[in-house]
Amino acid sequence: MDKIFEEGTIELKTQLMRVYQEFLSAEEKRIDKREGSSTGSVMYTKDIDINTLLGDTEEYAELGVNGSLMQRYLKKILKCALAESEDLRYAAFEVVSAIIHQGLAHPVLCMPAIVAAETSPDLILRNKAFYLHKYAHDKYGSLLYSQMNEYLSTSYQYQKILYGSQVQGKHMCDAKMDAVLGVTFSVMKDKKKARFDFFSALIKPFSFDLKTTTADEIDIDYLKYLAENVVSLDLSTTEEVLHMVYIMDRILMTLGADLLSYVHFLKKQGIVVPSEDEQDEDDIDTDFTLAAKLSLALCILMYMKNLLVELYDIPDE
Repeated sequence: MDKIFEEGTIELKTQLMRVYQEFLSAEEKRIDKREGSSTGSVMYTKDIDINTLLGDTEEYAELGVNGSLMQRYLKKILKCALAESEDLRYAAFEVVSAIIHQGLAHPVLCMPAIVAAETSPDLILRNKAFYLHKYAHDKYGSLLYSQMNEYLSTSYQYQKILYGSQVQGKHMCDAKMDAVLGVTFSVMKDKKKARFDFFSALIKPFSFDLKTTTADEIDIDYLKYLAENVVSLDLSTTEEVLHMVYIMDRILMTLGADLLSYVHFLKKQGIVVPSEDEQDEDDIDTDFTLAAKLSLALCILMYMKNLLVELYDIPDE
């Protein structure tokens, strides 16, 4: 199996995912038959505590071969769920669904793939991801959202696989503009903490530390993707808008002031604008590139804030 994951063709990997799916289905039926008459079914009938979710090996030992197998190959299965091949994505996602329903892995580890699938243009896959997310959301609650930043960045990487450099954070849905992450947001609407953690995760990538940030760490396309999602979300309360505007204002005040001082410093050094004598674009000063990218990031943030204030008629005080 290791060789198939490392060197196998798309067809072989797809076949392996289907074998996994059939195996897990057979195991689930076998365990269901002896439910109530064997300790082997305990993991499927009791409430799963935090130690189980965090990978307590003694607890997982009760799961047998299926649990051990999924634990060993989980990362590779999740990678297949985000593959370019549609058949492989479908097959791998069915395995992820079985893993979640049977409690074979920490659900947080599977969430990046689930959220990514919720952004798929494929209605069938998107609906499968929605119902799987809803199941995990109802069962595990706020624990599910401890790695929200990773979920968002994975959804962006998935969109890049689908659309290359033409990634957008919005799309037309039923004659209206909708956020690509709108399905994900709809699941979290009933839990305030999860909802507001989601808002924070959408805005905080715009916050950078000038002392430690490099130009390569600033992905303008990713920030644009997040901004388009924010302004396209179907927000229902003023509190939601104010929460995001508050975070934006803090970033604009802190990073904005730091960037202004930094630009003045570069100007004194004579590198705020690249010299006409530069041999090529690759020689542009890294400090200039950093300042330029940060300026673009703040411009996107300001534009996003202004749109929210205008769309929801929020007093800008």
